[in-house]
Amino acid sequence: MKRVLVVGMSGAGKSTAARRLALAEGIPFHEMDALAIGPGWSTPTRFAEDVAALAAGDRWVVDSWAPAEVRGLLWSRADTIVWLDYPQWVVLPRLLRRSLHRSWTREPLFGGNVERWRDWLLPGHPFWHALTTFGRRRLAIADLAAAAPHARLVRVRRPAELPW
Repeated sequence: MKRVLVVGMSGAGKSTAARRLALAEGIPFHEMDALAIGPGWSTPTRFAEDVAALAAGDRWVVDSWAPAEVRGLLWSRADTIVWLDYPQWVVLPRLLRRSLHRSWTREPLFGGNVERWRDWLLPGHPFWHALTTFGRRRLAIADLAAAAPHARLVRVRRPAELPW
């Protein structure tokens, strides 16, 4: 295990699991949201180049199935895919609590952005997006995993199954 993608739905705990795995294995961790999200929820101009440089490395853990423009690159370089394939009844309450907390505290996120209460009215809000795309994203991850026979797939169906 040298190049690892930790994938799953928003709210599944990808970042936490990826951090713990990276620490346990002594592999550098890279948080995709920190790379992909700039001020005003923009995409940094060097995003694709930065991810390409990361992917070219020998050892990394990334906590994302990846935005479309870099997805193929990361999936082709990963030697291990850890799929946090939890049911909606696990993921959606976690995501709801996280988003409510972030809206309430105005906790600064990537690029200095904050979740605002008015964002809950938008269909692109993380909770509504996860609710409406859960099934499609799950199928997309399954398809990506099937198209990556070079990578070892570790499919985790319950949080208690994580060894780290």
